[in-house]
Amino acid sequence: MPHSRANGLRVGIVIIALLATVGCASRVRPFTAPPQSVSEHRQFSYTHNISLFRVSNGMMVASVPDRNTNLVQVDMRYRVGAAEDPKGKEGLAHLVEHIMFELRKDGEATTITDRLRQHALFHNASTTWDATNYTATGVAANLKALLAIERDRLASDCSMLSDELLVREREVVRQEIAWRH
Repeated sequence: MPHSRANGLRVGIVIIALLATVGCASRVRPFTAPPQSVSEHRQFSYTHNISLFRVSNGMMVASVPDRNTNLVQVDMRYRVGAAEDPKGKEGLAHLVEHIMFELRKDGEATTITDRLRQHALFHNASTTWDATNYTATGVAANLKALLAIERDRLASDCSMLSDELLVREREVVRQEIAWRH
């Protein structure tokens, strides 16, 4: 479309939109405030106890206390997801999510999953386009153990992996991807 014709079309669309707005304005009822007595009884206030702070390694931490429960939830969000998968290796971030549950501390027989089963009432993970999230919920008495599990997950490296683990979890991820599509 030539440049001047495109400008003319845009101007025409704006004029039509203005005419429609003016034409409809007479049908719109003006806003009226509710009677004062109603709004006085509908006061709303909210105070939160959320504390945000950054630790020395750059990690952002949010603490959201809830005095109404004896449960704690530890959520870890890593800003890496499927968008970082190399071309031809789609699903790699999801595979890493799975593998991170099977890692073991040096010399230990228990995996992160084993430890979570011992200290958490619920645990799960998910990989999105831009992040990988791990969550665990447990009783408050287990907070230190849940934080230690996440510390160990964060400190892990590839030396803790076996070929059998990689093959098994790769197949699980392939099946999940096929099931979703």
